[in-house]
Amino acid sequence: MHLKINFKGIRFRLFILGVAPALLLVISLTYYFIEHQFHYLEQSLNERGRTISKQLAVASIYGVFSANKPMLQELSNDLLKEKDVVFVSIKNTQGESLALASHILRTETGNIRIFDSPVKIQLLQQSAADMDLSLFDFAEKDAEKKIGSVEIGLGLDNIKRAQQRFLLNSLTIISACFIFATLFALRLGKVISSPIINLTEVADDLANGNMDARAKKTGTTEIATLCDSFNAMAIGLQQTQNYLLQQVDNAVKELTLAMQTLEEKNQSLEKTTQLAVSQNETKSQFLAHISHEIRTPMNGIIGFIDLLTQSELTPRQLEQALLIKTSASNLLTIVNEILDFSSIETGNFKTETITFNIRECIENSITSILPRSDKIQIIIDIAPQTPTLINSDPIRIRQVITNLVGNACKYTKQGHIIIRCTFTRQSRLFISVSDTGIGIAEEVIKDLFHPFLQISEYAVDNELGTGLGLTISKNIIERLKGRIDVRSRLGEGSVFWFDIPVNAALEPPRKKADTLVTLVDPFRLRRKALIKQLNYLGYRNRCFNTIEDYQASMETRQDIILYAAPEHINSDDDYHVELARIRPYTKGASVIFITHQLLNSGTIESLALPCRSGFLQQLIENTTTLSAPVPAEAADNAQAIPQQTFPIFIADDNEINRLLLKSQLEKRSDDITLAEDGKQALSLLQQNKYGLILLDLQMPYYNGLELLEKIKQSNCINHNTPVIAITAHAQSHQRKKLIDAGFDECLIKPVLLEQLDEVLNVWQPIKNNNVNKQSPVHAYIEQMLEKTMHNKDLANVLFNKLFSELPEQIDVIKQALEQTDWTSAKDVTHKLHGSVGFCGFKDLQNAAHRLETHLSDGEIEAALSSFATLQRQIDHFIGLEQAILQNL
Repeated sequence: MHLKINFKGIRFRLFILGVAPALLLVISLTYYFIEHQFHYLEQSLNERGRTISKQLAVASIYGVFSANKPMLQELSNDLLKEKDVVFVSIKNTQGESLALASHILRTETGNIRIFDSPVKIQLLQQSAADMDLSLFDFAEKDAEKKIGSVEIGLGLDNIKRAQQRFLLNSLTIISACFIFATLFALRLGKVISSPIINLTEVADDLANGNMDARAKKTGTTEIATLCDSFNAMAIGLQQTQNYLLQQVDNAVKELTLAMQTLEEKNQSLEKTTQLAVSQNETKSQFLAHISHEIRTPMNGIIGFIDLLTQSELTPRQLEQALLIKTSASNLLTIVNEILDFSSIETGNFKTETITFNIRECIENSITSILPRSDKIQIIIDIAPQTPTLINSDPIRIRQVITNLVGNACKYTKQGHIIIRCTFTRQSRLFISVSDTGIGIAEEVIKDLFHPFLQISEYAVDNELGTGLGLTISKNIIERLKGRIDVRSRLGEGSVFWFDIPVNAALEPPRKKADTLVTLVDPFRLRRKALIKQLNYLGYRNRCFNTIEDYQASMETRQDIILYAAPEHINSDDDYHVELARIRPYTKGASVIFITHQLLNSGTIESLALPCRSGFLQQLIENTTTLSAPVPAEAADNAQAIPQQTFPIFIADDNEINRLLLKSQLEKRSDDITLAEDGKQALSLLQQNKYGLILLDLQMPYYNGLELLEKIKQSNCINHNTPVIAITAHAQSHQRKKLIDAGFDECLIKPVLLEQLDEVLNVWQPIKNNNVNKQSPVHAYIEQMLEKTMHNKDLANVLFNKLFSELPEQIDVIKQALEQTDWTSAKDVTHKLHGSVGFCGFKDLQNAAHRLETHLSDGEIEAALSSFATLQRQIDHFIGLEQAILQNL
């Protein structure tokens, strides 16, 4: 049995407190008495030795004086009998031993202590007859004379034995005291600690659930009182536990009954939940179906109105047509918002991350929005540090900006709306929309992002919308891991802002232009924003408040003046009058009026703000070359004439949609085939070759995906023909799914003319004006022979080099675009441009030139579209390799 000692327990501490002080006191006193006794024995021995030596010296005076050795020897022998005396020696002044007695050889130890004393005589005044002084040699002046010496040796054995006996007695006393103190401490610890330890053990038992544990009785009054109180507490705890156990039993019985009831309710709730889920799925299906059903007729309405607005109409008819188009667009916006909100509820709302041009995204979003009042100025202010290319979701960002700016237009009657964009140091894109509208009451702001909330009934034209725009915007920003908030003052305006984390992508360097642009605008906010846009485009610029300030400047160079006309000028005639007024101040520079909308007159150049940077650049370039302002898209289209015999196939079960698509495409092709269902479409596609196929996804017999699967089979005549999907489903992930399924592109209804033109610019073959109407093989051969002075051997070498290098260069450009390495893509495109330009292939040269230009200007979306065109033309050229080499 091992005794476990708890060095932190009360028993050990009581033991230490009982033993340590007593033991310390005994040791201290014992040490003091031992030290005192040892000193006393030593002092006694020394005193005795000195006394005996002095007495012997006095007793030996006569014997030494008379040289009576027998007497001295007898004296020495008698002295040797004294206790502790072991050695006696008497000598004269010459050192001659007169007597010697010793016990040194018979002692047990050789330890002795020597004491010596001189033997002296005193001269007395007596007659010479009494004493013969001639025997001594000393001067008469001396009062005393040393005539010898005695030595006494005392043994140390007895004193050491006395010290040992005293030390042994002291240790015995210390041991006895220690034993007594230990026994006393143990007893004290038992008396005091045992009840306390017992209380601790009882407390542990109570804590472990043993409510029958009780403290033992003790004789100590205070501890006994403590034990009684503790036992009373234990009894109370036991009673409380019994009561609680009884309550628990009752609660368990009630809980069991409640669980049974809850289980029944849970089963009922589960059935209700399943019904709710089923109803929710039915609601989602209904929304998707109703969206499809609404968007299908909306496709016809918006499409035909779009065509109608481009026809010859009276101003009154044009205004009414535009009102119809605006109403249809608003209805389409409401449908889209309801679908987005349904997607959020069902968890199908998704975002994606790609590289895009944020400036193009913002400008395209804003320029498509018209303010509700002519008294509102919309300004786009993009900070210089904002990167051109970022990685995020451009569709969702455009949706948020459109919602915020649309709300600002809805609740602003006059003043301005400013869209600001900047890039923070924390790599976050910050965009704000400020307006000078009616503002928002403080009690409404906290609920502003809740669905179906209308902040005010005083919207311009009383158009309140669905109340879902801000809710959808908040969900988009949160899914992009950003924040959205609002600050507003009632009657002064509002600021909606959001910021999202983005990564800036590598962008190509922008070229600097030598054109000097002078901005004359008294409106400071608009002036600052436009200066930033000019800096981004690389133009030298300066600004003035008035035309008079510009005229007073010392600048002699005049290129272009962007002039903000006074607000009272509205008609073309007013602009002509104003132009004539400021001509003396312009120093011969070209003047472009800053307006709210483009002017109808062809003699006045105008810039409607806000505008896209690409349009502004094209307008300035056209003005500097004294040509009419032509948009970049029109310039590209002017370089090439589409083949009117390009066959297009359209399959849609809705007659209106078929006729609309045909009407929209008639200017691009005179060979358009229509099919009203999947069965008819499959029959035509298996018999005839087409250049482009447009398929509706939902048709009788065969839907769009089933037709695509059959078309792409190798035995089908159209297996290499581009296939475009047309759907009324507006979900953003629909396009990606369809392209992954094998479609080359996806158009969401309603399909606008701009969307069709963009698609056809990619997939429709292009014919150059300078090339005669002959086969592509002979055209390429004639162009090459013209460049090589009809040297067929050299032409053959160059053709083979092109057939080898062009596919590799296309692959390198494609890989660089995928990795957002715009510099490498531009360099390889420049090499390809030089190669096909040297050979005289105008179509390939123009396509390469457009791609290189878009890469240089940082227009990524346009560059990707141009690369698709170039890749398709290169593939077409490579496909002619065998025919070219055979006919060369």
